[in-house]
This record gives sequence, C-alpha cells and structure tokens, in this order.
Amino acid sequence: MTDAELKYIVDKKSGNYWTLTRMGGDPNQKKEDQTFFAEGDTMTVCLVNEYALGSIFSSLGSLGFIGIYVTVVLAVGRIVRELFDKVSQRVIYEEMPNPDDLREICNAIYIARMEGNYKKEYRLYNTLIRLYRSPEMLLKLTGLTIPKKSINE
Repeated sequence: MTDAELKYIVDKKSGNYWTLTRMGGDPNQKKEDQTFFAEGDTMTVCLVNEYALGSIFSSLGSLGFIGIYVTVVLAVGRIVRELFDKVSQRVIYEEMPNPDDLREICNAIYIARMEGNYKKEYRLYNTLIRLYRSPEMLLKLTGLTIPKKSINE
C-alpha cells in the first residue's frame, strides 16, 4: 500500500483541479518511475469533513425520554387548546339554523359595490354589523330552532 496525498487546487487562471502526490518514497527516484499502484490494486480515497451539521433528531436525542415526552405532550396540548378556543363565543355564528337572509345581505353589499352605489353599500354594511352585534336580532332573523338532520346524512 502506498500513501498518497490528494489535493483540490483552486486556480483562477487554469481552473480548479485535483492533484495526487506520493507521500514518502525515494526523493532521488525519477517521478516517472514512481508508480502509485501495482497492477490489480484499487485506489481508496478517504475524505474527512471538519464538522457535521446537526439534525433535529440529534438535538432531541440529547433531551432524553422525559424531554421528548414533555415536548410532544405540550405540542399536542397546544393544538387541542387552539381547536377548542372560544367555542362558546363562536357557536352562535357557526350554528345558525337558517342563514339565508344574512347571505342575501352579503350578496346585496357585493352588488351595491359593483354598481358603485356606495351609500346603499354603507347602509347594508351597517345593518349587517348591527345584526351581528345583537344576538337577539340574529336569532329572530335566522330562526330559533335548529332543523333536525336525518341519521343517513
């Protein structure tokens, strides 16, 4: 086995290239006579990187089992909390029995804007905001009972 040094040379004039230099050996011998490999030998190149980039899993491995468990529980807890946050405040708007009249007001606002009738749009917008601010008026407009759904739906 022969020791050799492999270098990558960055040269602006002649371009980038690799050089293979024999380590040790007889300095009096001609370069042409210095063979690196005998017939049938293979060349093995060993590259060493100075640093390795850490991954997410390597940093989690340093936390230990308890740290990973706490991290997962906190993440799941936050997701569940955000799903059910302020449900009692949203239910009046999400579970309206018959929101067709509100939809018609929204469509009328859109049509008034497209026609350039901004006074009518402003009046309809204020009506819609007044309806949303008053739960009693919203219940009167959309109905008091939720229609029953069949089991097959």
